[in-house]
Amino acid sequence: MPIPKNDTPLTPTERVVLRGAAHALKPTIMIGNNGVTSAVIAETQKALEAHQLIKIKMLSDDKKVRMTAHHELCDALECHPVQIIGKIFVLFKDNGSYIPPSALAKLPAKRKKKHIFLKSNWPTLNLK
Repeated sequence: MPIPKNDTPLTPTERVVLRGAAHALKPTIMIGNNGVTSAVIAETQKALEAHQLIKIKMLSDDKKVRMTAHHELCDALECHPVQIIGKIFVLFKDNGSYIPPSALAKLPAKRKKKHIFLKSNWPTLNLK
């Protein structure tokens, strides 16, 4: 699977993998009332080069302003939008070390622990 470029959108499988990876991240960029400025674009570029996958939090309550800012950042930085939830959105830009989901699928899956509830394991109350 080739490395995605900005003109080719991410596949649903790639989005799922990136969303899972971004779940534990905290927002690295905060956009205030001034919106997307040249300073915000520069800092976002540095963060994308360093981390490849970042969360951005926008403080505006207006949905149209947030969506406009999201599109401006994606166009200016040539990055992929991964997810938008409320005031937080996730961006991805490949820096050459991208691992495609097809390679991740070959990794061994974690085994899930089975919870078995037996009557002998139930907690008991001593009401004496």
